[in-house]
Amino acid sequence: MEQIHGKIGELVFRRLQHRTIITRKPDFSGHVATAGQIAVRERFRAAARYALHVMADPARRALYAPLAAQRGAPLRVVIMTDYLKPPVVDAISVADYHGVIGDPIVVRATDDVAVSGVTVALRDAADAEIEQGAATLADDRWTYRATVAVPAGQAVRVLATARDGAEQATTKILPLVVA
Repeated sequence: MEQIHGKIGELVFRRLQHRTIITRKPDFSGHVATAGQIAVRERFRAAARYALHVMADPARRALYAPLAAQRGAPLRVVIMTDYLKPPVVDAISVADYHGVIGDPIVVRATDDVAVSGVTVALRDAADAEIEQGAATLADDRWTYRATVAVPAGQAVRVLATARDGAEQATTKILPLVVA
């Protein structure tokens, strides 16, 4: 049974985590896909294309190979999952930000593989950019140092954008009145 995979008649044999799974062949006759289903299928296709590119690049493949071994999952699955799961901006801390040049804005961001970078931007009430730049990583936190003075009492929005190796991005917005 270990070596069987594929289709025989109406049965489908699949290998999943060192086990053989037997299911009936799905019947999609008469089924019309919804716009949401089509979008999900296209996103999955994009993830599969990304996995092929990564697996063909030894340097990028080396990033994922230890994770696949650690998780006991196929390399392609780990790569596709990274593409399909964008990073998360868990928190933005402005406790030590007072609108002074050099004040820190600290971001905690996570990803199923790794966060490759965090960008912080400040925008005013009219959505005009005050400043923007890359944060630096130290002790599992990303820190951005202000480069523009912002007067006390001014309302701003802090936008923290985290990116992962699959170039997926997530932005979290924190409204703030500078103290």
